[in-house]
Amino acid sequence: MRRFLEGEAGGCNADPNQTVAAYLNAWLETKALVLKPTTMARYRDYVRNDLVPAFATLRLDQLAHRHISAYVTCQLAAGRGETTLYRCLATLSSALGDAVRQHRLPHNPASPAVLTATAGAGATHLDGGGGCPLPRVLPPGRPRDG
Repeated sequence: MRRFLEGEAGGCNADPNQTVAAYLNAWLETKALVLKPTTMARYRDYVRNDLVPAFATLRLDQLAHRHISAYVTCQLAAGRGETTLYRCLATLSSALGDAVRQHRLPHNPASPAVLTATAGAGATHLDGGGGCPLPRVLPPGRPRDG
């Protein structure tokens, strides 16, 4: 209750018990009213197949940049395509940006971007790592999906 009151006093109106999954699903419902069907389908896939399984039980107000960085590291190590992962994170950042604009979060934990594509070089970087390219770890025989 204390965190809720502190947040409210600071202009943040987040439900202290709302999970990331609950927020993302509610966000999807609101976006369905304004997005093109193809964009909505992509957002829905990223939310349901990637983001909710990764962050489901974490409370929205507990989601931190470190959680997102760990998710990126695990996904890349598992052979996830960089382009697909970048788009998934862009969806998460958009949702969390809306949460900030609606005063549900004080800041967007997905910003600055955890994963960035370097134009022309095709290298992927994690922020906070001094700009060092991440190794491309793919299981033998697994094609890139991005």
